[in-house]
Amino acid sequence: DRQYGVAAKLQNLESFDLAADAWGKFVDDFPKDSRVSEAYYHLGVCCYQVDRTKPALAAFEKALPSLGDGERGELCLLYLGVTQLDLGRNGQDKLLEAAVGTFEGLRKKYPKGKYQGDALYYQGESAYLLARLDEAAELYGAFIATYRDHRLTAEALYALGVTQDELGQSKDAAKTHQRFLAGFPKHRLAPEVAMRCGESL
Repeated sequence: DRQYGVAAKLQNLESFDLAADAWGKFVDDFPKDSRVSEAYYHLGVCCYQVDRTKPALAAFEKALPSLGDGERGELCLLYLGVTQLDLGRNGQDKLLEAAVGTFEGLRKKYPKGKYQGDALYYQGESAYLLARLDEAAELYGAFIATYRDHRLTAEALYALGVTQDELGQSKDAAKTHQRFLAGFPKHRLAPEVAMRCGESL
């Protein structure tokens, strides 16, 4: 109990490096504890926060099977997929393929879940990085049609416009860029989108 409490306190204080070490010690010292899956989950979160991505991936994979079907299980799936995506950005296509499967699995398992929008957007990102542009455009489009006020809406509009540009769909891209500029004129990506919009017209 003391070791678990120390790890939790460090995490709550956002001392993620120290918390990751403490969670790691807990799972090593108490592998049969009833809370070990929760501990692996927290270990993954703390490792992810400090860019220890490979240990985070391993922790999420160990946590997931025993977390159940509630929000914690859904969030662990999201973290797992995002971690696969982050590692896949460095040219590891197998992990990008795994990320696509993880996000799709989350969307199917939790059709009314809290993280549907995140999964849809990040599945689009994974498909884009795999150069599956038609698939990425479809996923970004589905996100935009469903989530008008999501924290990732601007990023999805940007990504859709870029993807449409790369697919040679200039008219559609111009409309998407204009929609971005109308909705997010002060966004950090607005200058680039304005330039792209001029090129697409």
